[in-house]
Amino acid sequence: MLVTAALATLFQGNALGQYENARFKFSTLYPKNWTQARPPDNGDGQTWTSPDGKSRFWCWGGWNASDLTVQSSYKSQLAELTKAGAKVTYKAQKGDWWVVSGTNLGKANDQFYYRMWIRKSTVKGFRFVYAKSEQKQLDRLIGDVSKSFDPGPDSGF
Repeated sequence: MLVTAALATLFQGNALGQYENARFKFSTLYPKNWTQARPPDNGDGQTWTSPDGKSRFWCWGGWNASDLTVQSSYKSQLAELTKAGAKVTYKAQKGDWWVVSGTNLGKANDQFYYRMWIRKSTVKGFRFVYAKSEQKQLDRLIGDVSKSFDPGPDSGF
């Protein structure tokens, strides 16, 4: 699950590190200069916060106990965002993944980018939430993370 050296680029002069989740067997790049939160006791993922505190990045895995499909998960997320008053500006669904991004109207950290992989036994994904003023700076980082995220096998075993 190693990420190619070409993707381990610099983000605003700060190196990207590689996170590997031992429980759900996924990996991704993350900005090394962001503060890493204490990992959850169940080992399902990790959270980082930007140095200025305006942006957060989460990645996680879990069991697909609800027998979600890519389509049902995608539709459910779109419905939740619409109900919450979010404006979806980009959405796509292909194969075993979907992505949704947009604006949470009236929120301090008002931009979001969610990407999920739905498998028979597991769900894995990542999310960014950030201030609109940070969007240009984060576009490259989100692109690097999206390209680097390896959902691994459909198993946590």
